[in-house]
Amino acid sequence: MITIPTLNEWKEVRALRLQALKNEPHAFKNGYHEEIQLTENEWKKKIYNSSRNNRDEFFIIAKVDNRIVGMVSADLRDEKTWCLKSVFVAYEYRGQGIGTRLLEEVIEKLERNYHARMIELTVNILQIAAIRVYTKCGFVVREVMENQESGDGKKYTKFNMYRNFCPINVYHY
Repeated sequence: MITIPTLNEWKEVRALRLQALKNEPHAFKNGYHEEIQLTENEWKKKIYNSSRNNRDEFFIIAKVDNRIVGMVSADLRDEKTWCLKSVFVAYEYRGQGIGTRLLEEVIEKLERNYHARMIELTVNILQIAAIRVYTKCGFVVREVMENQESGDGKKYTKFNMYRNFCPINVYHY
């Protein structure tokens, strides 16, 4: 099930996010040591903002058997461009289509509720499975960026990927 987290789920959201940062620091911009410092109120604020249809950001989770197993967030970059961030699925649930379902929900929500024109993301080229999922969901590589720092403090080559939406007033003949 794909849903918006509740305030009561902040500890489980935090645990999954910290697991992601600890196990795959090369995949994220922020580091484990930065986010472990966030307070209960800061975690709840992130969740609260997503639960009230914030116009600048949102956050969704995937649940299996009432356990949070995946997450993705998105921030408004400019008037019609959104940036995907913090995409993660727990190891034991990978390969089951959860990441694809999370991305499909994000894409649908951004197009329907926010009238987005484009979604961007940055992904470490070592994240081969993630790149496959992004490509499956319509993302294409726009730029290869070298020497990009990740949460582990090391520099990597990353792809800047994007997905366009069709303009609302497109006529098909």
